[in-house]
Amino acid sequence: MKYIVDIPESMVIKSALKGLTLGITMKVPSNNQDFVIPTNIQLEPYTEPDIYLHTDNPTGWELYQDYQKAKERYETWKKQMNEIHVGDEVENASHKKGIVFNHHISPSNGLEYVRVLYMDDDGNSFVSAWEKNNVCKTGRHFDEVEVLLKNMSGEQ
Repeated sequence: MKYIVDIPESMVIKSALKGLTLGITMKVPSNNQDFVIPTNIQLEPYTEPDIYLHTDNPTGWELYQDYQKAKERYETWKKQMNEIHVGDEVENASHKKGIVFNHHISPSNGLEYVRVLYMDDDGNSFVSAWEKNNVCKTGRHFDEVEVLLKNMSGEQ
C-alpha cells in the first residue's frame, strides 16, 4: 500500500545503500540527547505536480483542455468498468440475475447478446440470451465460471 504522509525532516534518515528511510526519533531523558531508531521503511519524496507549467493563472483554453483530458480518462475508465466479462453477474430489466458464460452477436439482427445461467424463483436453472444493452453488472464476479469453461474446452 502507498500512503502520502507529512514527515518531519528530523525523522528522515539518509542511507548510502537504501536512500531515504524512516527513523523514529526518541529523546533520552538522562542526557537530553536524541536517539534515532531506524525502521527500514523506504521513503520517496513527493512533490505536488504543477498542472499549469507555464502560468499560475490558467487561461480558459488551458482549463478547457484539462477538462477534456479528464473527461476522456473518465469515459475510458467508465467504459472499462461497464464491460461485461465471462463470470460477471448481470441483472436484466425483469430483475433476474444471471452469470455470464458467453456473448455473441446475432446474425439476424446484429444485436449483441450475453448468454447467462440463471435460476427462477423455484430454484430451476435456465440458460438464456439477454440483450447486452438491457443488462447491467451487479458488481459480483465468479472466476470459477471462466476456469470451468476453460477446463471443459481442454485449455490449461
